[in-house]
Amino acid sequence: MVTQTQAINWTKSKIGGRVDWDGYYGSQCVDLIMAYVGELWKGRVNGNAIHYVNNTLPNGFKRYKKGQVTIQPGDIIVWNMTLPWGHIGICTAVNGNLLTCVEQNVDGNADALTRGGPARVVNRYDSLVAAIIRPPYTIDSANNRNWTRVPEQWHFTVEVDELNVREAPSLNSKVVATYKKGDIINYDSYCIANGFVWISYIGSSGQRRYVATGIFTNNRNQMDYGHFR
Repeated sequence: MVTQTQAINWTKSKIGGRVDWDGYYGSQCVDLIMAYVGELWKGRVNGNAIHYVNNTLPNGFKRYKKGQVTIQPGDIIVWNMTLPWGHIGICTAVNGNLLTCVEQNVDGNADALTRGGPARVVNRYDSLVAAIIRPPYTIDSANNRNWTRVPEQWHFTVEVDELNVREAPSLNSKVVATYKKGDIINYDSYCIANGFVWISYIGSSGQRRYVATGIFTNNRNQMDYGHFR
């Protein structure tokens, strides 16, 4: 079982290095993806980057069009660029519509088609996303995370029709309850994770719960779903 944090940490460990998984044409962008799938999930994928919009995926992997799901760190992003080959990378952070990815062969060197290039951190807006591939990573428990919960006691008023309560601060986490418009949530802490600002509290079950209050972008909470008072 591979957790989301393990997938992200594996990806970050490749920054600055070169992966030539198939032994052809150096460290191309798809080599990083083949290694990601092969090393972490023992799966196999093939084709140029553009083929990842419809190629065969290993068991447990799911492919989405832009807008069908919220992009998460750990997702494979197929980009509609550098045609006819396409381009592909692995998302490590989401900040609104700005994605931080690790991608190989982005330096633009003269021998890029035959030798490739090292893995770099790249920020791109999601307007060029051609497809999203989600590996079967599991969401980390509260004791295995790459975010920090900050103590703060305050109140949040819901201003959308429904707002989900989740087990962890991720849109992939299980929904355990729902707040309605006008409900007031008393919380004891907050965190910034997976592109959102989440408030947190201990529910009636005795378990810690998380509610997204808005998208985190431009270094601030956009408070899309309500207001604090």
